[in-house]
Amino acid sequence: MCADQLIDIKDKIWNGSINIKLEYDIGEKTFDYIFVAWRLSYFSLYFEQIARHFEYFEDGISKRPLWLQHDKHPVEWHLPIGLLYDTLASSQSVNKTKGNVWKLQLKTSEYPMDKLIPFLKHKPDETIDFEHEIKQCIVNRLKQSCFSLNGSSKKIMQLSEKDSNDLWTAIRTHDLSLFSSVNHKIIPRESEIQKIPFVIYIPGYPLLQVPVPLKTNERPTLSDILSQNEVISEINSQSIQWVPFVHGLNIECMLNVDILTVWYLFRYLDNFIYLSITLK
Repeated sequence: MCADQLIDIKDKIWNGSINIKLEYDIGEKTFDYIFVAWRLSYFSLYFEQIARHFEYFEDGISKRPLWLQHDKHPVEWHLPIGLLYDTLASSQSVNKTKGNVWKLQLKTSEYPMDKLIPFLKHKPDETIDFEHEIKQCIVNRLKQSCFSLNGSSKKIMQLSEKDSNDLWTAIRTHDLSLFSSVNHKIIPRESEIQKIPFVIYIPGYPLLQVPVPLKTNERPTLSDILSQNEVISEINSQSIQWVPFVHGLNIECMLNVDILTVWYLFRYLDNFIYLSITLK
């Protein structure tokens, strides 16, 4: 694969987006909010603008923790939107409507504390500080991926205050140039990579974090990694068919590609690669 093709793929991944339609019930009326979300971003980065929209119909919504529901199941706001869409909104889903709009229900009460990370911080005006919570989550994920890649978290811990602020600004505002200018300081040279930060996401199962060691003389393929996973083996034993997705792409054709190449192409903002398994 030539350099121009790699750049084209990465640009398409960075610019990937999803049409979202939120439905919010107030009494016997249902109000809608339609917006376009970046696949690489997070729902909690949109919660403030969502709350502002629905404040026109119901006072005080900005002071309540928001959460989303898909087919009566809470949507994990700390995971990338594209990953959630690929896993939850399959082509058979009743919530994937015409025009590829993902329909979700907005909730402002009965927050499922046992299933979602709570929003604990408030701003001086008593509104929820949604950005604070997702920033903490992403920074922690960046530290974890940095540890896998380098064998320690020193590179991210030693970023200057300006670089740290720029990295968060780039994630929050979806600025590729700014993001790349800082993120490359975290990534080691290819020959120095210790493990690939790898996550498998399957509906109904806990998030499977599987750091993949790299050997100097042999690189495991995606197929090698999946064949050694206990959950995948359990699914295979039940003769359940599945399809691997990354960034909305069916990557069955890449199962025999080495994991380092897959990671370079498809890693997310936190430098993990998230493989979404859709069960047929």
